[in-house]
Amino acid sequence: MPGPPRREIPPGTRYNNFTVLSEGPTVAKGRKRFFHCRCDCGFESLVRLDRLGLTKSCIRCSKKYDYLYKQHPDLPRDIRKSHAWEMWNNMICRERDRGVMVCDAWHDFANYLPWYLEVTGLPLSDVLRGRNGVLSFFRADRINKEAEWSPENFSVTKFVTERARDKPTYRYWNELRQQELLPEELLSYKAFVNSFGIKLPYWFLVRRDLTMPHSTTNSFWKKKNVRRPSIS
Repeated sequence: MPGPPRREIPPGTRYNNFTVLSEGPTVAKGRKRFFHCRCDCGFESLVRLDRLGLTKSCIRCSKKYDYLYKQHPDLPRDIRKSHAWEMWNNMICRERDRGVMVCDAWHDFANYLPWYLEVTGLPLSDVLRGRNGVLSFFRADRINKEAEWSPENFSVTKFVTERARDKPTYRYWNELRQQELLPEELLSYKAFVNSFGIKLPYWFLVRRDLTMPHSTTNSFWKKKNVRRPSIS
């Protein structure tokens, strides 16, 4: 049985701010068709056939009208990978699936984001860049379980994922913390990783001055001499 007729789009066809120039390469997987298009601003890009008419403009133009990117034009566009969006989306999903109500102001992510930045103390650039493998996050909870999600009934705590607990660096940091060899600013695992990085097994920190705790100026990584079993 023959399939549907092939859709032909002649050059010069307008879709919102895009003008079709020519048909681009076809992706083998799924045989997706792409078209070379030029935005009204002059920027050219490939647009998938099923997105023609839905995508209003190129990413450069869309950032101009987005309040999140006016001060940070170099940030990635997909904020759905960020922890702020994930925490907000979980609240909306709970309201829809479990009936846990959310205050009217927080139904808009634009109203939720400033509050999230205030309670976490994170800059906007870190929030919108996503997790990027960081293993320490924030957990949201309601103070009064019977009330709705709102700024007055919301608590945020830092936690470390179970995936981080299996890391040798996390276990080593926990040992140093229990031995009281870390200053106050390195008692957080996230701060420790940001200062020293993540190392594989057989690495340990050496203090230049043994009377002082570990710090970025007083400590450095050194690899242990591990003897390998001889093959007879």
